[in-house]
Amino acid sequence: MAVKQVKGSVFGGARKMSVKGVGGMAMASPGMKKVVTAIESLRREVALLRTLRHKHIVAYLGYEATDTSTNIFLEYVAGGSIASVLSRTGPFDENLIPALTAQILLGLEYLHNRGVIHRDIKAANILLDFTGVAKISDFGVSKNINPSRRVSHRTSQRHSKAFSAVTTSSAAMSKADQRMSMRGTVSWMAPEVVKSERFGTGYAANVDVWSLACVVLEMYTGGEKPWNELRDDFQVLYKLSQNAAPPIPEDLNICEDGRKFLQKCFTVDPTARPSASDLLTLDPFVCDVDPYGFDFQNWYNAALARMPPSSEEEEESEFDDDDDEDDDGSGSEDDDEDDEKD
Repeated sequence: MAVKQVKGSVFGGARKMSVKGVGGMAMASPGMKKVVTAIESLRREVALLRTLRHKHIVAYLGYEATDTSTNIFLEYVAGGSIASVLSRTGPFDENLIPALTAQILLGLEYLHNRGVIHRDIKAANILLDFTGVAKISDFGVSKNINPSRRVSHRTSQRHSKAFSAVTTSSAAMSKADQRMSMRGTVSWMAPEVVKSERFGTGYAANVDVWSLACVVLEMYTGGEKPWNELRDDFQVLYKLSQNAAPPIPEDLNICEDGRKFLQKCFTVDPTARPSASDLLTLDPFVCDVDPYGFDFQNWYNAALARMPPSSEEEEESEFDDDDDEDDDGSGSEDDDEDDEKD
């Protein structure tokens, strides 16, 4: 059993789990508003997570509120985030990237068909288990635009081009919702997310598709974040306001289908950008891929063996207990305001 200690309390159980928590000891301090905001955000996350069940979504196990802390108990994912694995292995194998991309798209398709936009897809928020199964995590800034409706969805076992049905929810998710505000992490944002703050134009679910393309870039480059050549978020925001997309390096070792996939996902006009279902059904980079056909553990061990030894840490052939889903920070602390605006 793996248990993460939070704020001086140890929580156990029969299943492997991790704990995401907010301490309550600062309630009497000047930071009280931030603590209350964080707790409310956590409770909204619980309300969403308890409705989700999918192979590529981190599973919700339970919730606890005490006098000193508020915690979510989540499925334990042994490998840590894609970002943390990239830091240990360098760029991913050219056959692994389409497989992981297809898995993440299956998770996004499930979310979007249920009216949920994640809004903070990045390598730090995608976890990997030791067999190479990807799980979307950290729903702190996600938005459920259709909370009362549950729609049918494909499971990962039905990954094929045969799917052609479009649900009512999917159609709704392709239309910009003007209640949406700017949430997420800047370098992974689509242009319409940035513009929504200034012009109130809103955005639709395929902002997650843009962010997924940024993750694909991270996997090809060995963990370099999008817009890596720019100095700060202000420069990125300016580029996005000018309808620019993250550059795809000319010398990047990427197949033609992969390059075309990125170009499609980085379509600036959101009405012309494909949905997760479109990509799974029609795009050659992922539609003919077996999402689970890659021997991840053998590749991981070989990749570690090729990396130069660290002076601080001993190389390991097995995954370590690395829960790194918040490497880059995520979203905003003002989710209470977001809930009112969205």
